[in-house]
Amino acid sequence: MDYFVGDIHGRDYWKQVKALKKPTDHVFFVGDYFDSKDGIGIQEQLDNFYELADWAQDNESTVHLCFGNHDIQYLCSDKNNGYQEKDARKITAAFMTYTGLIKMYYIHNGYLISHAGICQEFLDSLDLTLGQLNEISLDWFGTAKGMISPVWVRLEDWAEKNLTPVKGFKQIVGHTPIEESYTYYKGQESVEFIDYYGAGFVKHDTKRGWVMRRMWQLIKEDGLSQSDALREAWAEVKEGGVRRPRILVAVPSSPLLSSDASSVIPAHHFSEDRRFLKTAVGRSS
Repeated sequence: MDYFVGDIHGRDYWKQVKALKKPTDHVFFVGDYFDSKDGIGIQEQLDNFYELADWAQDNESTVHLCFGNHDIQYLCSDKNNGYQEKDARKITAAFMTYTGLIKMYYIHNGYLISHAGICQEFLDSLDLTLGQLNEISLDWFGTAKGMISPVWVRLEDWAEKNLTPVKGFKQIVGHTPIEESYTYYKGQESVEFIDYYGAGFVKHDTKRGWVMRRMWQLIKEDGLSQSDALREAWAEVKEGGVRRPRILVAVPSSPLLSSDASSVIPAHHFSEDRRFLKTAVGRSS
């Protein structure tokens, strides 16, 4: 069985999959281990990361960690949102302790796993092959190199720019906060987004939040495909003809996804306001 874990941001819900994992199971984390959105203190963030990284190091053949944009900013010159200036040295030291353990992407059973997704346009812009992404400097993935990098490209970039997923894979990504499961399709390739809003994380008047709600409304009411509905929702925002909600209330934490469609575990409550969600995404091919 394969598990895919959404953005962590200091939370420890990943320990549930640790308890479930069998020796032959593979677990993939899509990155963003720091920069809490839930008020988690720096020491708790550090302890959580060290425990996770130790587990991955002890099980390197089956537990896999990807870099996220909130990770590389402590390892290169690109500083962005959530950067913890006061504790940056501690976080950098934590990452340096596990040099070589965290990768930009993994390939497993037909899946290509990364933080935000890998499009052919990014590879072409740097004249790179997919195989070279784990070998080049992290500075090449920062915002200065373009917002379609594998740690920065957003769901709306995929749709608005009609980006092309690297051929031959089903991609699993986090990064873009979403309310409901969403898959971007182009040709035979797909990109599955798994970063559900964290419990207790309220988005105030977010453009992306409105777009996702509007997208699902268009799918249900007008019968549009996901890609067409997403493009239509963004077009409405650009035209300024739609009033966005003032507050978008959060839904459960980032999910743990299993590739075994026959085994779906119900939601478990870790506390009154935090839930564990596990959803099947279909069998590995």
